[in-house]
Amino acid sequence: MPNERNTEEIVRSHFRQYADQVEVEEQKSKHRRIEKLLASASKGGAGRGYPEFLVTLKDEPDLLIVIECKADRNKHESPDRDRPIEFAVDGAMHYSSYLSKEFDVICIGISGETHTDARISHFLHLKGVACPTPIFDETLLSPSDYIRGYYNNPDKYRQDYDSLKSFLRILNERLHRNKVAESNRALLISAILIALENPSFKRSYGAENDSVELAKDIQKRVLAELKADLDEEKLRLLEQKFSFIEHETALIQKDGELRELVQQIDSEINSFIKNHEYRDVLGELYVEFLRYANKDKGLGIVLTPPHITELFADLAQVNKSSIVYDNCAGTGGFLISAMKRMITDAKGSEELETRIKNSQLFGVELQADIFPLAVSNMFIHQDGKSNIEQASCFDTDIIARMKIKRPTVGMLNPPYKSNKRHDKEEWEFVLNNLDILGDGGICIAIIPMQSALSTSDKIINFKSKLMKKHTLEAVLSMPNQLFFNSKASAVTCVMVIIAHRPHPKGKKVWLALAKDDGYVVEMHKGRVDPDNKWPSIRDQWVRHFLNRDEVPYFSEMRELNPADEWCAEACITRDYRQLTQEDFQYSLRLLTGAMFSQGKLNAVHSQPISESDLRLTDREWEYFNIGETFAVTLGPYTDKRELIEGSLPYITRTASNNGVDGFGRHDTSYEGNCITIGAEGVVAFYQPDEFLKGNKVNIIRHERMSAGIGIFLVTVMDFAHKGTYNYGYALVKARLERSRIPLPVIKPGLPDWDFMESYIGKLNYSSNLKKL
Repeated sequence: MPNERNTEEIVRSHFRQYADQVEVEEQKSKHRRIEKLLASASKGGAGRGYPEFLVTLKDEPDLLIVIECKADRNKHESPDRDRPIEFAVDGAMHYSSYLSKEFDVICIGISGETHTDARISHFLHLKGVACPTPIFDETLLSPSDYIRGYYNNPDKYRQDYDSLKSFLRILNERLHRNKVAESNRALLISAILIALENPSFKRSYGAENDSVELAKDIQKRVLAELKADLDEEKLRLLEQKFSFIEHETALIQKDGELRELVQQIDSEINSFIKNHEYRDVLGELYVEFLRYANKDKGLGIVLTPPHITELFADLAQVNKSSIVYDNCAGTGGFLISAMKRMITDAKGSEELETRIKNSQLFGVELQADIFPLAVSNMFIHQDGKSNIEQASCFDTDIIARMKIKRPTVGMLNPPYKSNKRHDKEEWEFVLNNLDILGDGGICIAIIPMQSALSTSDKIINFKSKLMKKHTLEAVLSMPNQLFFNSKASAVTCVMVIIAHRPHPKGKKVWLALAKDDGYVVEMHKGRVDPDNKWPSIRDQWVRHFLNRDEVPYFSEMRELNPADEWCAEACITRDYRQLTQEDFQYSLRLLTGAMFSQGKLNAVHSQPISESDLRLTDREWEYFNIGETFAVTLGPYTDKRELIEGSLPYITRTASNNGVDGFGRHDTSYEGNCITIGAEGVVAFYQPDEFLKGNKVNIIRHERMSAGIGIFLVTVMDFAHKGTYNYGYALVKARLERSRIPLPVIKPGLPDWDFMESYIGKLNYSSNLKKL
């Protein structure tokens, strides 16, 4: 007969070798919090629960391990994990559901009687979360491996990150109450974090009640910690920048206030940095503290979201041998993400890690207010020697010094122009970075979409310079709200360029419409990834890039020249086979509803859809250029303030009510039986009657136009343009004429207008079109 005592001995013998790191208890616990949680946790439904093993880790008091054993391997796990008395995994999960009210819990189910045939399953049940998720392989681990895997778990990271963001909001409010200027808040936190690197300060600050003395001590510790890594010039600059701390009157007048602040930063921010390494925390502090003042945008500084800095390192395939350079370093986010990937590739070699941190990461930052944050950030991540320069990347001495380093990877997010007359173009920073890189080095830059478009001779000239000396490999169009957390509205793209290798004639460039990164905007949280979609999306993007895959409605290989628009939006088309009857039905409902609300229909009739012999898939389809197939006009517009009382609909770029934004009369009106579409390309509308229009509203006409054909066309246009156009890449007349839409054809080059009209005529609500 199977003997469960043998299974239990597997657990005892494993953890016995780590007796100095863990405490193993059986059936009950001496810890009151645990006992209280188990008071009603009986697997039978009433009374106290008795887990077979409870393991507490001495270095992680808020993490528990609960283990249930079964001798019979067939009793390892039930299909629904809802039979805790009979199955090992079910039992461990049962107890974790109680313990996770106050602890993070690793629940382990073990079945079998020997080490060689034992089945072992791990799950992580985070505090306050409904269900556990799988973690680790099928083997028992050391306490340090459990802790490492626990902190590397995406769900744990997201939970800690959400907690950090909540704390930053509270911290920002506290510093505001203490009259600390927004521009000094991130500096103050960085100084405290550096001071906490000093073991003596970390032990003693809790006993200091005098805030004035504590402020002086923080400044002294900061300079002492940085002295070994920085030259005298950098040290003097940082001493000047951190000198404000002892003069923050409201903060230091109240005894104990600064000490409590240090304690909070130690427990909330410092612990996050230690547990989740290589994250640009100071950059996020900077964004949070300037969120309401909006000074980051005013300075032309738009800090790159951490998941995008990590994407850069993946696209560049950064490794332990890479030498990375950022000529617009900001708070050091790109360098920290690169360091993370390089350290991982070093596979634990202390020699390689030291070399990476000392001599393979370089940056330049001009802004005197940002430079200390970059230095602090690198120091906090133990870079060994801060290779961040406070200077202009265009300084000839800086260029000469950086070229000697022979960087192999360049990363940058250049300052975005706020003064069109005096500020440098973003392209100048990109070309500067490329100039520093060695032959064949890879440069990745995130720049405003407008910099990728050939809207002026100046832009075309910069693009020509690039192609003459370097190779454009890829352009990825980024999500429209990527910089939402920085209160910046820039629509951007990422460019991948190979340095010092002229772009070969006829070479195709990989263009990707990378608009969906899984992030959404949530109230009070900003732009977040609640469902942890980003890791799989990132891996997919990187894989497609490395293989230069052409993926429908995502990526395409295309020859480019300097006069072209360097973006996927200009060439990618959607697959017409994804169109459905409901898409056309939706357009029909919108039009009839709008006409009813405007009084043009006395009633809306909904006749049942008859069984139709017309199928979208029965026809051949072909893509047509709008400008070659239709007459597109822009024409003069009417300012709404110029309208006088009247009944003509006033069509604007609004996405509702068939584009109508009021009624009136004016000398400049347009005949109906046409399609209108705004410059943002949000929605196309069929206009049955005479109308007025606002600015940037295009008009599309065709001799075969009718209400039915109009509904068919607006459906196809909305389908083809969806997700492509926005205020950063507007559907101006020239782009509208170049855009392509799929249409059914009688024969190549000849649209099947009769089919379009007949198809719409057999849909629900179509009888209302006869009354327009």
